[in-house]
Amino acid sequence: YTQVIHRETLENTGVGNGFAIPHVRTDSVKKLLTVFGICNEPIEYESFDKQPVKYVMLSIFPTSLSTKYLYLVGMMARIFSSSEKRSKIDEARTPSKIYPILTKEAKLSGDPAARSLHKRLKRVQRKRRALALRKKHAAGNQTEAKS
Repeated sequence: YTQVIHRETLENTGVGNGFAIPHVRTDSVKKLLTVFGICNEPIEYESFDKQPVKYVMLSIFPTSLSTKYLYLVGMMARIFSSSEKRSKIDEARTPSKIYPILTKEAKLSGDPAARSLHKRLKRVQRKRRALALRKKHAAGNQTEAKS
């Protein structure tokens, strides 16, 4: 937390179009960690375009992944520079609906990091499905055990 706040004091990461990318490079993590959020109400962020921020992508990554991170930021900036794509994300409003939009855009992008992100998102999706199946199976077994 402290490192992210310190980074923001050096240079504001409100990049425009309601999008902010607070981030920090640190060797205290081994892989890229990213959280994407949509604010219910836009917040003042002192973005370079003076517009409030609605979309925030917080990233923490090791120094060794700086180049991949830049590709990721470039892809996300392209997504959020499009009012059409922002509107689709606004209409989606839930993670389960936003996720497919971002994965589709990651797949369409030619950036190497976008392809990597798309693969990572697909792995997460497969893990979620497997977990849901395990929970469903476990619930079925509990019901049978009670009978």
